[in-house]
Amino acid sequence: MAKVDSKGTTRRARGPKGQDLDDLQSLDFGRKNWTLLGAGLAAIVLGFVLLKTGDITLAPILLVAGYLVLIPWALVARPKADAAPGEDGIIR
Repeated sequence: MAKVDSKGTTRRARGPKGQDLDDLQSLDFGRKNWTLLGAGLAAIVLGFVLLKTGDITLAPILLVAGYLVLIPWALVARPKADAAPGEDGIIR
């Protein structure tokens, strides 16, 4: 969010490495994020279905994996930064 200083000009809040905080706080969902989210939801649904049938071994494992691993991973996963190597293939 932009802040207004005493002179009436606006300043944008900056995060680490000079990035705008608005850019850091956005959820930029890509293919990987949607796949992980879908896998998490599928694991949760399958876990509840198995729980209803009486499976007390695999159902809790799927529920924990869905709620505590896959869905948070889908929310925080970021795409890999494209590195531009030099002509000799060494990043400087």
